[in-house]
Amino acid sequence: MLGKLSEPIEQTVRVIARQALAASQRLATLESEVKNRVLSVLAEAISKNIEAILEANRRDLDAARESKLRPQWIERIRLTEKKLQSIVEDLNAIIELPDPIGQKLPHHTLNGKISVKKVRVPIGVIGVVFEYNPEQAINIAALCLKSGNACILSGDICTFNTNTCIASLISNALKETHLPTRAVQLIPYPDTQSLKVLMNLDSFVKCILPINCSNDILRFIHDNTIIPVFKNYKSVCNIFIDKESDYEMVEEIVLDAVCEDATSCNAAKNLFIHQNVITAILPRLATLLVKKNMELRIDSAIEGILLAVDNIPLNPLTESDLRDERLDPIVGLKTVVSIESAIDEINAYGSGFADAIITNNKETAQKFFSGINSATVYWNASTRFTNGVEFELGPDIGISTNRMHIRGPMRLNEFCTYKYIIQGSEKYSDAI
Repeated sequence: MLGKLSEPIEQTVRVIARQALAASQRLATLESEVKNRVLSVLAEAISKNIEAILEANRRDLDAARESKLRPQWIERIRLTEKKLQSIVEDLNAIIELPDPIGQKLPHHTLNGKISVKKVRVPIGVIGVVFEYNPEQAINIAALCLKSGNACILSGDICTFNTNTCIASLISNALKETHLPTRAVQLIPYPDTQSLKVLMNLDSFVKCILPINCSNDILRFIHDNTIIPVFKNYKSVCNIFIDKESDYEMVEEIVLDAVCEDATSCNAAKNLFIHQNVITAILPRLATLLVKKNMELRIDSAIEGILLAVDNIPLNPLTESDLRDERLDPIVGLKTVVSIESAIDEINAYGSGFADAIITNNKETAQKFFSGINSATVYWNASTRFTNGVEFELGPDIGISTNRMHIRGPMRLNEFCTYKYIIQGSEKYSDAI
């Protein structure tokens, strides 16, 4: 139980939210050139302060090791010069993107006199909750600023020093370009008490965006807010290998999706394999996966096939193996009897992040597309493509599994809402 909230914490977070709202009203009216200028200054500041950021990051890494944090989480905390240079490239890419604010969406005229136009506008203040991956703060801030939104950053204790350093650079860039420094703020208390305050400030904060959060934090957010939440849920990606699939293609796609970076959010965690092809496919595929240092979790039917294969450790598959997000090099293998059962299994155990089918049958692929409840669905392609850059949509900060507003890569345009502009004089309507 949290008990009574600390008054200084509650007061601080309320002030931050009030200041963010005021800043958002200024940001909403900025010209594109002004927004691009602050991003350019920020990119230059990141480049010039790489060593300062890495020094702050080293303090976080030392603390993480002392607290015996899992190695996989420590790697997510770790920044490198290469990562920061990539962030600078992302900032420059965001600068090059068209400004979404004011873009006209489908419009029409009523009775030949009244102009009705749908126009993109900022959301307002976005509360961003993120764990580990401190570089996310830069991309999030950049996308918010370009789309005319203010943002409140709520990081975790594991990256507090790095987040504080990055937030200072963002504030300085805003100050240098004569923009409200309160447009991007980091809550100075990385705990659930401050987060609970933020979750209840619906008069100021218009949406909550969790990024790379644990299931415990996601549940805490959903249980403690009435503010709309853009769900960036856990990533449990799956591949269905159909009975009509090309075996060479199966190996190529599976090895990329499963082994290229097993800790990545877009790596495939489970393989559902049609019962008609397990004898033909599995002995060689399992051997290749083990050679790539993958641990296999298998059902009884697959165990019967692999018993005759040398050097394949046999680990039983559990329901939690299928359902839970994993950062370890582990892949689940399960037999299915049909495309329908594959769809049912994936919808039951997946997270709606990214799922793929490997098949030569177009009708089967179409049935998979129609039946799978995921934000991104693939046919004969690796789930590793799941991000905005790979889609050539520009930098993103995650994959939304929501059914409304944002679904798929959360990129610049998705940081907007819209309003209708109705004008009674057609003579002047084109000027809007």
